Amino acid sequence: MTISSATKRNWQKLAPNLGDKLKSRANKSRSQKTFIPLERIQNKDSVPFIESLFALRERFSIAQIMHALCLNAIDKSRAKEPLARRFLDEYPRVSDLTIVLPDNFDKESDLLGTIYQSLLSEGDKNIRGSYYTTQKTARLMLQELDISSGEKFLDPCCGSGIFLLEAARLGCSVVGNDIDPIAVMIAKANLIAQNPEALHYPDVRLLNFLNPEERKQIEDIGPFDASASNPPWGGEARTVFNETASEFFFAAFDLLKKGGKQNFLLPSSLLNVAKHRRFRESALKEGRILQIRVFSERFTSVQTNFVSFLYQKSAPAEPVRFVRSDGKTTDIPLHSFELTAHKTFLPVSREALELLNQVKKKGTLSLVNSRWGLGIVTGNNQTCLKTEQTDELEPIYTGKEIQPYRLSAPKRFIRFTPQNFQQCAPEALFRTSPKLLYKFIGSKLVFAIDNERSLALNSANILIPDVEGLSIYSVMGLLNSPLFNALHRMLFKEIKILKGNLCQLPLPRLSPEEDTALTEAVKAAIENPDREDTVNRLIEDLYELTPQQRLLIQSIFQDNLWNPGNRQAL
Repeated sequence: MTISSATKRNWQKLAPNLGDKLKSRANKSRSQKTFIPLERIQNKDSVPFIESLFALRERFSIAQIMHALCLNAIDKSRAKEPLARRFLDEYPRVSDLTIVLPDNFDKESDLLGTIYQSLLSEGDKNIRGSYYTTQKTARLMLQELDISSGEKFLDPCCGSGIFLLEAARLGCSVVGNDIDPIAVMIAKANLIAQNPEALHYPDVRLLNFLNPEERKQIEDIGPFDASASNPPWGGEARTVFNETASEFFFAAFDLLKKGGKQNFLLPSSLLNVAKHRRFRESALKEGRILQIRVFSERFTSVQTNFVSFLYQKSAPAEPVRFVRSDGKTTDIPLHSFELTAHKTFLPVSREALELLNQVKKKGTLSLVNSRWGLGIVTGNNQTCLKTEQTDELEPIYTGKEIQPYRLSAPKRFIRFTPQNFQQCAPEALFRTSPKLLYKFIGSKLVFAIDNERSLALNSANILIPDVEGLSIYSVMGLLNSPLFNALHRMLFKEIKILKGNLCQLPLPRLSPEEDTALTEAVKAAIENPDREDTVNRLIEDLYELTPQQRLLIQSIFQDNLWNPGNRQAL
């Protein structure tokens, strides 16, 4: 088959160069595994059809397979001749491959996009940050935008076009773009196939939206009434932000009309992780946060939870609607986002806010002057750690042996040769007695006393408190208590127990008599776990908590929404 030079250039565009990105991503980017994103499947009969396409990869490229499918989708839709002809002019045939879609392919909202995602390797999707949104999620996000027929709508990283399709269904004038040429082709085919009587050819452009020069193409069309998107997650941004999704969010925001709205699907880490503080500060200052919605589902093979972030180009205003994954809604006061140094976005109810303020009034001290140490990173646990003790080996504690107030018997032993370890705190920290060891990973604060000058592995960190008027036992009691666990969950929502977060917890200024009473209660709890409730009640009494506040603490402690290890967590 002879093809023109123009056709050859068009098809070369369908083979994006991912080399530079591949060098910068971790092991997952090398994975050649493929899988069908079942969360997008709406008709079970689609699965065997998609599976039948995998064998074609031996003879045809993904671009050729998707091109054949796009042509058949347009043909089945009986689209207007000018639309079909222009698509074929832009994407001419370069192979004899013909694929016939199932007769019921239109039962899927975006079968072409689902097939493309299925053919891409896990590594390719990881490099691109490309995991396509379901119709259910896209439709909900468009409903929340409350857009009207005739309004101008933008998706700046449109993928196969699910948001464009939903906006077009509502009568909007849609504009999309993407850096992936195959995705752009699919989005155009989808828009033609699902709007076969359209008067205009789809306006979906191949460009890098984060490149200011290329973005001018979109700026010239704007401003826009609304925007929605699921931008790539996890890449390093080239501006003040530490996440590509943040950069897309504010670049699209700049193209909105005054009063315009956008709804973006974002990784939940943008709401609470310290390195994304700049995103939160900018969101609080540049516009109005209308709503944050938590989703319980995840993308196949992606561990990150996600939220939708509804935002308006207007002055900041109260309140922010927070929608949990179970559908329950809470109005959050804006100033609750100022509770932590990192401007954490969390669903703090007015009752919880009153509790926090009450604790802060008494909590004028902190752990900031304390000494800290990370557990040992051996570099090779299999070689360094032994299961039986000898004269040359000493116990080393891991996070598993740390229980509230006390240490379980150690199960690993090591020869202390710090010069051979990958990372090791100064020996003086390990040999301090008493000191606190705490779990580095977990949904709870768990601190134990160590009086044996013991070593700790990197799943167990060291704290040597230096807090005016508080004994090490009082500090341990406070940090283990349901009250401080609730505070930590509300304020930080982290699965990692980080020094910076612990230093922000407001510790109380106690009289010598109060400190002595708490110290003795904690010592009793070390010997007898049944006495832990006595410690907790004493701490709640010190803060003069009401019965309702004590119940609130328990509800926060038990609520899945606040549990960082839970799938439905933020």
